[in-house]
Amino acid sequence: LLGGRASSDCNFNVISDSPNSATVTYRCTAGRSGRTAIRRDASGLFVIDAQGLENGHPFADRTEWRRTGDC
Repeated sequence: LLGGRASSDCNFNVISDSPNSATVTYRCTAGRSGRTAIRRDASGLFVIDAQGLENGHPFADRTEWRRTGDC
């Protein structure tokens, strides 16, 4: 999952899914849980917000990704 927090022992729920944004929540057997939202702000610019709990501690990450060309 985005943000590098979830693994294969997690259950995922899609909260929203549209052409320019998506939000997913997850809960893992190891006690981790979180919410990740992705949105497209402009052509080629994506913002990823991830927050939740890991090892009993809260985390929050925001990153921006920009498409720079074809793969």
